[in-house]
Amino acid sequence: MSPHRESPTQRASRSPVRGHRLTGRPGPVLAAGLVAALAFSTAPALAVDLRVATENDFLTRDNQDDLYTFSVALAAERGPYTFTLRENAFTDRQAGRRFDETHLTVRRALPDLGAWRLYAEGGAVHVGRGLFGQDAQNALHRVLGQEEVELRYLGSGLHPRLRMEAERFFLPIDDLDLGPRLEADTIPGFRSHAVLGAQARWRAGAGISLHLFAGGRWSHESLALLDRHTTSVAPLARLGVVVADRIFVSWTYNEYGDEREHLSVGLRIAGGDWRDGAGAPRGR
Repeated sequence: MSPHRESPTQRASRSPVRGHRLTGRPGPVLAAGLVAALAFSTAPALAVDLRVATENDFLTRDNQDDLYTFSVALAAERGPYTFTLRENAFTDRQAGRRFDETHLTVRRALPDLGAWRLYAEGGAVHVGRGLFGQDAQNALHRVLGQEEVELRYLGSGLHPRLRMEAERFFLPIDDLDLGPRLEADTIPGFRSHAVLGAQARWRAGAGISLHLFAGGRWSHESLALLDRHTTSVAPLARLGVVVADRIFVSWTYNEYGDEREHLSVGLRIAGGDWRDGAGAPRGR
């Protein structure tokens, strides 16, 4: 081999920072294709959700566009099970590093414990270069005329995930539900958190319902890149609006433990009604 000619492996190792272009990565197309195939193959009993969440920095003067800035989720429901593919993108411009969290989980309701409703979710999380990540973020930046982000990815890692939820409701007046809610979520070797607070659901009429949660979030980060941006204990708030059981818009504070605000939008593209608590984003 000529000493002046590099092999593909050498070229790849020499350029660890820049990712592949969006047109060269099939990940988003494969993810959408997987959910579409599920929808068409089991349409009579399947409900498919598409949820997109983004940091609202680009709506403000700060425009920091850092830390947890982008996420996308595809969820397919069949019978008592909800299968979710979700990806969160994290950037730390000061450290010059980034990673994507790609979650593949299944969730279902457990037998009630008295008046308490219980839910369990389990699966796997890949941390490193994901399906969307830097390419999707830069595609949005090009549309908005913003600076593109080129950061070095962390090394890949695969972790198990287990999540438990418990809630109960009281009905003080018609169309209003109130009650406590608990959440526990662990990804060993990566991060864990717990949530405790009170929630309310109000059916406002005209196909509109409001969902509110207020409480606290306890966070533990095993990754130093995350730990430097996370507060161990901080308030958590969620406010969601669901329209015609098809569309939701929500605002959250401290959903990721970084004491920042996020906006989410979601659309149900097939199937029946939103499950209870749809206004409160889950799976983070």
